[in-house]
Amino acid sequence: MKGLEIIYKGQRTCISTEFMSTIFIYQNYGDYFIEVGGTDFSNGKSGIAHKWIDSKLGFGDKIIINIIEKDSCESTQPKEISAPLTENTDEFNMRLIAQFRVLEQLLKNQGLI
Repeated sequence: MKGLEIIYKGQRTCISTEFMSTIFIYQNYGDYFIEVGGTDFSNGKSGIAHKWIDSKLGFGDKIIINIIEKDSCESTQPKEISAPLTENTDEFNMRLIAQFRVLEQLLKNQGLI
């Protein structure tokens, strides 16, 4: 079985799980971030979230990602494990509709719709 080896800020993180893991590198208002995590839905679990890396990136930071054989690296324990997010669906939908209305008005004001 394959796994991921991530070397960041001199630390080696190995991830070889039976469930999906993700690497996000994103920008938010000029700041850059990396998040490495996954969600375990196996054995009837309802989405236990695992997070290995959650960090703001700096200038010159290097990230090395390798696909490895699982037995070449012991899996690193996640820094954070969270219970599934439970949210009232109606409240969630109301928030999405409110966000849509703001965007809709912005686009109307700019004559785009």
